[in-house]
Amino acid sequence: MKKFVLNDFQHKKGLHCSSTAIMNVCFYYGHHLSEAMCFGIGEGLDFIYTANPNATPQISLIGRSPFFEPVFFKNIGYDWRIKRLGNLDHKTIKSNLIKGNPSILITDLYYLDYVNSKNYYSGHSIVITGYDDEKKQYFISDSLNSQIEKSSYESVENAISSIAPPLYINNQHFYLDYFQIQEVFEAGLIALKKNALKMLKPPKHNMGAQGMELALSQMNKWSSINDWSMFCILVYEMNEKRGSGGAAFRNLFKDFLAELSVYYQFLLEFHEKFSKICEIWGEFLAVVGEAGVRQNSSLLIKAEKLFKEIVWKEKDFYQTLVKEVDNYGINIEGYKKLSRR
Repeated sequence: MKKFVLNDFQHKKGLHCSSTAIMNVCFYYGHHLSEAMCFGIGEGLDFIYTANPNATPQISLIGRSPFFEPVFFKNIGYDWRIKRLGNLDHKTIKSNLIKGNPSILITDLYYLDYVNSKNYYSGHSIVITGYDDEKKQYFISDSLNSQIEKSSYESVENAISSIAPPLYINNQHFYLDYFQIQEVFEAGLIALKKNALKMLKPPKHNMGAQGMELALSQMNKWSSINDWSMFCILVYEMNEKRGSGGAAFRNLFKDFLAELSVYYQFLLEFHEKFSKICEIWGEFLAVVGEAGVRQNSSLLIKAEKLFKEIVWKEKDFYQTLVKEVDNYGINIEGYKKLSRR
């Protein structure tokens, strides 16, 4: 078949690329989850601080998880299949589409035809919803836009093979078929605790609470970096304006807490606490962005004070949250995997 499109795939624009991709795929399969719920079940909250003297800029800072998609599928009990190859498997993507199944690709914005980006930006999730062999292009659902976009086969190949900041993810894509989601709120509460534990005990020293402490310890040296003003602008753009939902992805987590609190009322207090943390994040990012635009390094002194407050408040939040969820009686190890049709 030279051309095929999932005409019943309903695209909705969202706040964050990964949670929007998952939300739209869920809607396609008949599961009406909000973007915030998808973000929460995927344990989307994180903190990654990277210092690389060979990169431009030399430092990157982002508040989201690089493992969102596989974690989401695992947490709903879906036997997800991840594909990592040197080349994009066009044949499998097309055959899956004909069977009625989209694919999720992790890409670099820079290479996608419809984005017109001047900067490399890896870790951007899109959904392939169709193809056209005559024009050699894919139909793409992307959180950036309100309509289905198109990009050439070559551009998509380049986009998934990029190795660039902030997440340095390449050659990663997911082939999907129908999946069930049951006990959404229970899955959400378990993911909430797991996300908090991951923040407290991250897999790497530059992630989670440890990464935040590392960033704080180096913040007084930021202005000595050659491209410090560019770094500050990008920190603001990536965590406040560009596909984050604001407050370093914390606003999405806050909304996730609000949804869960309807079912688990003890979380109302945590929603209120985290809302205040989000406000401080917003102020911190605004100051960092202003420092970069004005090239005024003295503003970083204020930013450091705000970030210090964020670090200790977030650590206290996660520690208290884990204890309260435990008191509620949720056992992660005892959670039953949900069935897959």
